[in-house]
Amino acid sequence: MRGASSHQRDVRSEWLYRVWSLKMCPGYLALVGMFFIVGTAFAGDLRVVYSKLQIVDYHDQDDIRPPLVGALESIVGHELESAPAEGERPHRLLVRVSFSTNVDLVHLAYKWKATVDAWSFFCGTRNHNTSLGSLEVYHLGKPLYQDYPAGEPPSPRSREYYFYFNVAQSASPKSIPPESAYDLEQSPRDVCFYLTAAGSWWFDTKSNIATIPRDDLVRAFREDR
Repeated sequence: MRGASSHQRDVRSEWLYRVWSLKMCPGYLALVGMFFIVGTAFAGDLRVVYSKLQIVDYHDQDDIRPPLVGALESIVGHELESAPAEGERPHRLLVRVSFSTNVDLVHLAYKWKATVDAWSFFCGTRNHNTSLGSLEVYHLGKPLYQDYPAGEPPSPRSREYYFYFNVAQSASPKSIPPESAYDLEQSPRDVCFYLTAAGSWWFDTKSNIATIPRDDLVRAFREDR
């Protein structure tokens, strides 16, 4: 609109303005296109393979950050008999799931500044956007954050990773979406999981869905006794 200030442009006008501006910088456009293509090609075929599981106590897992009083991590669950002291991990059973990938997740997190998450859910359910535990993926005892590791990645790098989810959970009807109660020790079920990875270089990818068999849970609980 003639005479309109830049603050009065609508979304479409702003978009057209930016596209027109980029045409004046073909080198920049080429650079953006290169990063998009390389990023997509690098992380576009993320495949995961389930390896094994263990039943562990949250209290003994030094790689998981301790909760803060009044702000317990989702992995702790919704209710505790008594609140732990600040920095103390409560006793609670978790499933530790090990898996391998065809992509170097350390490289994704460290070099491509990607966030790598593991989403676990009961196989056969429709809502795959909730998880049975924390989304954090671990490698060699450290969570795969964007700044992992503090120095150069370890060499040679193993492509074996793991994550945790809750053995049992009480119902949380006020959650969004509402969460139902379950107890995998009493009623074991097949659990599925997949990974997502999103980074600053214009890529966002999702892996295949892998299955943790119910029989593995039954066997793990039997061996834990």
